[in-house]
Amino acid sequence: MSHLGRAWALLLAVVLVAPVAAQDVERWRGVVDLPGAGELEFFVSFIGSGAEATATMSIPAQAVQDVPVSDVVYSGSSMAFTLATTPAAVFEAERDGETAAGTLTQGAQYPISLEKLAAGAPPGPNRPQTPEGPFPYSSRDVTYTNPAEDNTLAGTLTVPPGTGPYPAAILITGSGSQDRDETIFAHKPFWVIADYLSRRGVAVLRVDDRERPAVRVDVRDEVFEGLVHDALAARPLLDPEHPRPLRER
Repeated sequence: MSHLGRAWALLLAVVLVAPVAAQDVERWRGVVDLPGAGELEFFVSFIGSGAEATATMSIPAQAVQDVPVSDVVYSGSSMAFTLATTPAAVFEAERDGETAAGTLTQGAQYPISLEKLAAGAPPGPNRPQTPEGPFPYSSRDVTYTNPAEDNTLAGTLTVPPGTGPYPAAILITGSGSQDRDETIFAHKPFWVIADYLSRRGVAVLRVDDRERPAVRVDVRDEVFEGLVHDALAARPLLDPEHPRPLRER
């Protein structure tokens, strides 16, 4: 494998875990300068300092969030941590106040630079289009059952102010398994769309896909029909006074 290939390998051999609990966290934004591939953005969150320090790493371009790293060093003059890959990816940098510079070593060496994020700054990339409250509409988490498939789905329903009735929309994701916001690379396009529509008088339901690996590889008609039923089952939630029965299979 080439040096560049090994550098990209660090993005692919990680295990996703739940985010760390909120504590005294210091967050840094960094970039790796990959020859021929430009800059790769990453984020590191340090908890504590000295021998007691721990850290997690996020790589938005690969939808990697809060992966634990080992061999953590964090002080006023230096930082270091290791991402468990094959071979290991070792990050080392010298601090100069709120900035740092050093190298990523993974077969070859690649320059890295980091800058400390202000307290309260989001831990990931800046996504200015992500909706922020207060919102002029109501929002609530909901669940409903698809009787044709005997499964339960969960989502978020946003409803404009007033008594209605309102036009309504169900946001349906494409191939693969997505969450209700269709999150990709820290973008949340379905949340953006729902916010736009509900601000303009449209009730919107956005729903998590159910975990069903066979959907990604099985293209039989009955599988697609099941996905259609997932969407149709939401109608009573949007129009409880005039629900329509699911089509007979």
